[in-house]
Amino acid sequence: MNTDIIYNPVRLKPAEEVAEKRANDPEFRIAYDALEDEFATLAALLGARLQAGLTQKYSIDGIPQKAGFNRR
Repeated sequence: MNTDIIYNPVRLKPAEEVAEKRANDPEFRIAYDALEDEFATLAALLGARLQAGLTQKYSIDGIPQKAGFNRR
């Protein structure tokens, strides 16, 4: 057994990490703030999906698509 391995879990607190980076890194703050519209759109989409009771899988597979649209 290798005793040199040290357990070092990854901190999973993205909201806190973003807040810290925004406060301390001007370039990060500018780039993050430039994405505000995209974040708002995603939040609205996810909120509508949850309110409608749809799963992510249904949102992708259950919505009819126009002919010629190729899903990955």
